This record gives sequence, C-alpha cells and structure tokens, in this order.
Amino acid sequence: MNLFWQRGYDAVSFDDLVAATGASRRGLYSLWGSKEDLFAAAMARYRHGVGDYFFDDMEADGAGRAEIEAFWDKFEAGARSDQFRGCLIMRTANQPLARRPAIGAEITGYFDRFQSAFGHALAGAVKRGEVEKVVDPAIASALAFGVAYAVSAVASEGGFDRHAEQLIAAGRAATGVG
Repeated sequence: MNLFWQRGYDAVSFDDLVAATGASRRGLYSLWGSKEDLFAAAMARYRHGVGDYFFDDMEADGAGRAEIEAFWDKFEAGARSDQFRGCLIMRTANQPLARRPAIGAEITGYFDRFQSAFGHALAGAVKRGEVEKVVDPAIASALAFGVAYAVSAVASEGGFDRHAEQLIAAGRAATGVG
C-alpha cells in the first residue's frame, strides 16, 4: 500500500511490489491475479483503516461538535506532517484508474462514508445547539469533503502552506467549529 501511496499506481511495477513485499512474483499472482487486483485490495485496506481513524467517532451515537473538531485537528496534524502524501483514495479519484469497477467502488465507499459521518455528527451538533445551523448538515458535509479533497491535492505536492491552512480554516467554519 505504501508504495502505491508514495508513487501512484502507474509508477509502481510488479517487480517493485515483489521487492517491497519480499514475496515471490508467483505468490503475489496467486493471491491477486493482477497489479490492479492488488491495488484494489490496498485501497480497501486504506479505506477501512483511514476511514476508521477519521470517521468512527463522528459515526458514534451522540457525536457532535467535539467529534467534528477532533476530525479537523487530526486532519490538520496529518497535513502538516513532513510525511503527508495526501489521501491515496482522493488522489486516485483523479486518475483514469478510478473508472475501473473495483477501484471505483473503493473510492465511492470512502467518499460516501466521509459525507455520512460528517452529516451524522453535524446533525447531532445542530440538534443539541452545539453549532449554529448555518447551512444544512448535508451541504456542510459536502463542503468538508471538498476541503479535504483540495488539501489532499495541494499539500501532497507542495507541503502544508497558507493555502492548505486557509482551506482547513474554511472547512472548520463551514462545519460550525471554526
């Protein structure tokens, strides 16, 4: 997964995967019939691991403002990290590979979970009066998604800069915690 995340799908050969994993070519092909199948499995692993890290708390019963703030804090800390490479799924969504069924399903699943988790926490925060209802939670969730997508693109190439910082501040504001 890290090799794909570092270089992107097209820049990774099957020989690179053999070298990185220490597995044999035959072993990799027996588990995954192709590089694309292996990439889809890596995407699924990433989607669940990263998704759980960012979204579990916002999906919980009683989620609200604190969970939204925690998301932005974790997201900003990650984006400020020297190792930040952007979101593997969001970066892949911009590639022709995203139109392949298995890859597209992983992308859609992650995107849907992102917006659903935000929508859930925002609805709870609005209902309890923890944030003002500036916009509909579904719209604010879509805005949060757009911010995360943009930061992933901007900061993965040029590092964390004032543009990424402004985008995150806008995301916080759009979700009532800025």
